[in-house]
Amino acid sequence: MSPSRIVRLLKASRRYPSQRRGLLERALRLCQQALAANAGDRDALLWLGIIWWQLGAINRGRAILNIVRVDEGDVGGCWPEELCWSGETGKAM
Repeated sequence: MSPSRIVRLLKASRRYPSQRRGLLERALRLCQQALAANAGDRDALLWLGIIWWQLGAINRGRAILNIVRVDEGDVGGCWPEELCWSGETGKAM
């Protein structure tokens, strides 16, 4: 998976509100393809949670982000809005 492609789609979804849903759905498909190839891809799981959150499925997004956070042993907060637009693909903040 190329995180830069996901980041570009997320930034474009913010820049072009009329195309937001379509761009987020395309990013969602990229994450799902990455997870199909490698189910242990934490970056793909992180982006998947952020994208679901942005699509309005907040509970689903939060559940996925909590899986990533618990898996990494992080006990801090996880704020998808900050991660989403910064381009960070590492540990949840």
